[in-house]
Amino acid sequence: MKRLKPLLPLFLFGFFLSLSYYLLQGPYFKRERLSYYEFKVLVKDGKVEIFGKLINGNNIRQLRSIIGYVPQSISIDKRFPISVKEVIAMGCYGKVGLMRRLKLEDKKSIEEAIEMTGIGSFSNKPIGHLSGGELQKVIIARALAQKPKIMLLDEPTSHLDLNSQEVILNIIESIYIEKKITTILVTHILDHIPSSIGRVTVIKEGRLVKSGNYSEILNKDKRNKMYN
Repeated sequence: MKRLKPLLPLFLFGFFLSLSYYLLQGPYFKRERLSYYEFKVLVKDGKVEIFGKLINGNNIRQLRSIIGYVPQSISIDKRFPISVKEVIAMGCYGKVGLMRRLKLEDKKSIEEAIEMTGIGSFSNKPIGHLSGGELQKVIIARALAQKPKIMLLDEPTSHLDLNSQEVILNIIESIYIEKKITTILVTHILDHIPSSIGRVTVIKEGRLVKSGNYSEILNKDKRNKMYN
């Protein structure tokens, strides 16, 4: 299968973008597409710029340090003796370096992330003792503690019950509204797209279908046409 080309200039300061995809043949598109934004592969065709900087082999590490990535889920060995707060602190080490002491400002970032995600009541719990919804809050807090300029969320509600999905979406939206961090939310559930979102981009089988503001893309008539 041919490598996909980047289609859109996605990164705008303080912007909230949703990438919605549907009717895909397997997971290829999503994983390949996100690999550009996670910088796990180098771009072969076209180019990707972040805040005006062209991605290349020399600056990938630097650019990754400004991106807070939230995956669908993470695998946790429930026997591993690490607390919630220690997991969140890992978000800071991408900038300060492994085996280095965290500064006071890093510790403040961790406490702020705990407060914004509402996990103070279990921040000292072992990470293996959490529910799925609680764990996803911790993953978001870990990304937020990094003080990112971009938040990239890959279907952050896909393995959660309905109540937890709503809670997580509210947290994501509140972080954007308060912090004005450029936020990219990937989802295939249109009802999960917050109304505060700045732009919705719909992709089908690796091709751009529609891109516009919330009301332009998500009104009832246009939703029906997208699935026809």
